[in-house]
Amino acid sequence: MFGYVAASLRSCVLVKEEDAGEAYVTSSTIRIPDYRLVTNDGYEFLVEVKNFHQSNPSAPFSLDSSYVDGLLQYAALLKKDLKFAVYWSRWNLWTLVSADKLKGVGSERELTITEALQVSEMSSLLGDLHLGTTPPLVLRLRADTTKPRAVEPSSSQVIFTIGAVEFYCAGRLIVDDLEKSLAFYLILYGDWVESESKADVKDGELVSIDFESRPRESEPKQEFEIIGSLSSMASGKYNDLTLSEGGVERLSPDAEPDSLVLHVPHGYRGKDLPLWRLKVEPPQK
Repeated sequence: MFGYVAASLRSCVLVKEEDAGEAYVTSSTIRIPDYRLVTNDGYEFLVEVKNFHQSNPSAPFSLDSSYVDGLLQYAALLKKDLKFAVYWSRWNLWTLVSADKLKGVGSERELTITEALQVSEMSSLLGDLHLGTTPPLVLRLRADTTKPRAVEPSSSQVIFTIGAVEFYCAGRLIVDDLEKSLAFYLILYGDWVESESKADVKDGELVSIDFESRPRESEPKQEFEIIGSLSSMASGKYNDLTLSEGGVERLSPDAEPDSLVLHVPHGYRGKDLPLWRLKVEPPQK
């Protein structure tokens, strides 16, 4: 998944599987990392990718020190920096941290999710962004008034034809096509919670059905709320394309990496869908 996500963020000119194909080394302790990346400004580095699902939310990510040392040996041979991309699958979060940020604890190197987020280079190197907008986001299905749409009194069921699909942000109708697509993408893959659908019925006939998304917790005095990061949303779409209820359906999606993220023009602020983009960088050395 990492290769697709990194490529989808558009900040790399090269995302290459480093450990693919044959390799011959003189030391049995050398380990080859998963990827080699070259950013748009020419910075080249190596990445080892790990999927970490915490059974205990506070459990740190850890690796055997000898394993890390083997990867560092390879990085030293190529004179490249080594970084670890950790997918915290319980939270659908990515962090990218330099190998020297892992702390030695006994025979292991480890990092908590809090520590990883503080020093993550997902934004500074890969172009990841956190998106924010004004809640709630609403998807409204309007019934076609020229077709049957009566609610059956005995079962409270209704068979209807969709006449229009509308999107709302903080109660405001979204009319721009790009913003409609973005609103749908945010509803599908953002972190906000979908409430129970609400039906508008008048005189025994269905008018519309609303599907509303809101933050789990909100700050009333804040102008906007974060709905998620591009990398998390790209991962959500990747999972949609590769997983099914029965498990893994395909190893990689039948789609180009760029399709995982709905990109908007640089500096775009939004009309009916106000948009905030936050770039989170690690502390300067």
